[in-house]
Amino acid sequence: MKLSELCSVQSGLTLRNGLGPPTVSGMLVVQPSDITDEGELAIGRSSRMANTDIRAHHLIQPGDVLFKSRGAHNSAWSSGEGIDEPAVALMPLFVLRPTSSALDANYLAWFINQLPAQQQLAQGATGTTVRTINKPVLMDLEVKLPPLRVQRKIAELAALDRIERNLVDRLANLRHQVISLRLNELSQNCSNELSRQA
Repeated sequence: MKLSELCSVQSGLTLRNGLGPPTVSGMLVVQPSDITDEGELAIGRSSRMANTDIRAHHLIQPGDVLFKSRGAHNSAWSSGEGIDEPAVALMPLFVLRPTSSALDANYLAWFINQLPAQQQLAQGATGTTVRTINKPVLMDLEVKLPPLRVQRKIAELAALDRIERNLVDRLANLRHQVISLRLNELSQNCSNELSRQA
């Protein structure tokens, strides 16, 4: 089925004057740079805006999927995986809001991030220096739609895979830090021993 049959698609909020100075309070905003190429939300890099005069339809809702329409990798992220406070998506993000009960949002985000969907989107992309996927191209995306229980199982396994990869990366970093510390201690001990012998 085409995406247009499964979701509504709306543009993220456009800020005429930008975010303004950094603030620790106010509305949380999600920008394209907050979504990684793997489709994860790097929430630590998100900003806030003091202006809270936001219409309800611009707020990210549970089940929304945010899509990066510009860049080398047009990844998607499902809002069911990490925002627990009111937030708004900024342009050039698209907000995909499922309208069909036959579609799981987490599955849709996973599907968009897979190579076949990325290749399909790339065929309709515009721009020479920065690849851009416009709304009609996105809405024309063919989505493979297995039964809902299968979609949920795929999304669940994909989430577990991400958790495992993150843990493996953290373990590798910790191992590197421990080895570096031990090597530095060994080097320092040898220098001290040589100084005593001299």
